[in-house]
Amino acid sequence: MSQRRRQFIVLRATVGLMIVGLVGVLLGAVDADSAEAAGTGVISGAVTGPGGRPLPEVAVWIEGIHGEEVPESYVMTNEQGLYALTGLPAGGYKLEFVPQGHELSWNYVREWWQNKPDAESATVITLAPGASKSGVNAELTPGASFSGKITDLAGNPIDNAVIWARGEGGAQYSAKSWPDGSYKVGGMPAGDYALKFESPWLGEQAKYIDEWWNDVADYASATRMKVATGQARSGFDARLSTGSTISGRVVGLDGKPLDGALVEAIATEGVERYQHNDYTDPEGVYSIAGLPAGSFEVQFSVAVGARWSYETWRDAPWAPGTTIVVNGSDEIRLGDARIGAIVGQTAGADRYDTAVRVAQSAFQPGVPVVYLASGRDFPDALAAAPMAGMEGGPVLLSPSGSLPKSVATEITRLKPARIVIVGGASVVSEAVVAQVDALTAGTVKRIAGADRYATAVAISKSRFASTAPVVYLASGETFPDALAGAPSAGAAKGPVLLTQHGRLPSVVEREIQRLRPAKIVVLGGAGAVGAAVVARLSDLTSAPVTRLAGADRYSTAVAISKARFTPNVPMLYLAIGENFPDALAAGPAAMVDGAPVLLTPGGSLPRAVADEIARLRPRLILVLGGPSVVSSDVRSDLARLAARF
Repeated sequence: MSQRRRQFIVLRATVGLMIVGLVGVLLGAVDADSAEAAGTGVISGAVTGPGGRPLPEVAVWIEGIHGEEVPESYVMTNEQGLYALTGLPAGGYKLEFVPQGHELSWNYVREWWQNKPDAESATVITLAPGASKSGVNAELTPGASFSGKITDLAGNPIDNAVIWARGEGGAQYSAKSWPDGSYKVGGMPAGDYALKFESPWLGEQAKYIDEWWNDVADYASATRMKVATGQARSGFDARLSTGSTISGRVVGLDGKPLDGALVEAIATEGVERYQHNDYTDPEGVYSIAGLPAGSFEVQFSVAVGARWSYETWRDAPWAPGTTIVVNGSDEIRLGDARIGAIVGQTAGADRYDTAVRVAQSAFQPGVPVVYLASGRDFPDALAAAPMAGMEGGPVLLSPSGSLPKSVATEITRLKPARIVIVGGASVVSEAVVAQVDALTAGTVKRIAGADRYATAVAISKSRFASTAPVVYLASGETFPDALAGAPSAGAAKGPVLLTQHGRLPSVVEREIQRLRPAKIVVLGGAGAVGAAVVARLSDLTSAPVTRLAGADRYSTAVAISKARFTPNVPMLYLAIGENFPDALAAGPAAMVDGAPVLLTPGGSLPRAVADEIARLRPRLILVLGGPSVVSSDVRSDLARLAARF
């Protein structure tokens, strides 16, 4: 069944109708002296029509001008038209009087105290502590109205059509037609109005084309009708034409139907941004009817966990949505729309907190290990990420001198069997070690070497007693390649070792000879790991040596991803390539999730990275870092890209 939204749903008159569904509070005259003695304020008065006629069931809304807390946001007038708002603290207040029910809302204009039309011009009522103010009376102005009948082209009445009266100032008043097609929209102050007639929003009759009175297609061309105070004008009939229909089915990434997905048909041209929508049924089927001749973009959205995924028909990476053109009473059946990829974001107050949030998303209490590395410098930590992932734990970060509170809290939550401090006391001090030791019943051990290369070797030795199936070798003078390679190294059950650009350190040579790997993968181009290093690897071992590299750090991360991951990965981590902490923390989590880590500049998404994301078709793209790290432009590009998987 079709449900429809419109640009101008501001609905003033029907706010009163909504209140009728609430629990009414009919107050008689109250004991103001009792309330005042209790130290609370009271505002009371009477609401009447012209000639002093009491008006019952008028909602009296109260609003504090400085955010004053009020016990009740509104009360209803009683049979004598009396009301009292009690329990008010000292402060300034504004009152709005809203007629309820069909008769009152048709016959009287809602207003603010002293006949003001809006909150901005409303008179303020000031209360001292415990004071009361009586005689805050309102005489409501008789409202003007329009009435008529709505039918289809054959003269059959249309039930539940929606009628809007739009004033020159933008105020709108609405009503629905009755089963015989008749309607009345009222409660309007004197002025000029245009009438709009909309198809029913629900049910079998949700199939007609909206129009303004006298068969006009848009507000700009609509006839304005003048009404005086209390004037009732009739004879404004409308005959609605049946529109076109767009239907289809929505499925998830697994091809199964999606129930409750929102589908919207939005006009791509014209004076008004015409929009219809529908929700899919359990079979994933939707049908959007009542579309006028023109071109439409069909958009889909669906909840995936706690996030929303979006798509535009037809899905193609970096391609604009296909425009659907309808004429007359077309019935257009689209194919399946496949959606489900979402773009999420994990960001903390700083790099330490972001690493905590990454750990929270991937690891449950009782992990076997937590690796703790410096958040200020990268070298010692580069080899830690794949090792942590292989062992089933996260990498957390710390400054040298003191453990951040959020990191301490996360260690307590994770309850690790052991904690590994990466690097010497100059990067993670003994004071931090003492703080960590107090948080766990498990062991706390430091792994460090004489330099970054020796530290990576020490990490490797802690895991591999003898051989390793593969060794990944990356530059120790910069960080991106090693970080992007961490998920692949962890998945392949091999360590990441580090090298200088032009020379393989002797401590690394000895470790490669000890490990006797079946293959060696060099991460990065010749500008990161020079040809002399690759030649030396061939002298050390008979294992094949391959290089994964691109034109820059972003393309190298793409090359690493292509070598390991096939399409339809469960998720993908995207971190800034201009700094190391977020990508470092992502490595172990990515291994747990079977996900690659790709890199991006903070300000724009490289085409090579976008193409790799399109190839991988992840169900979730998790961006690490807030808007100051990864810009809204990048996130917008990702959202558009993910919408077209």
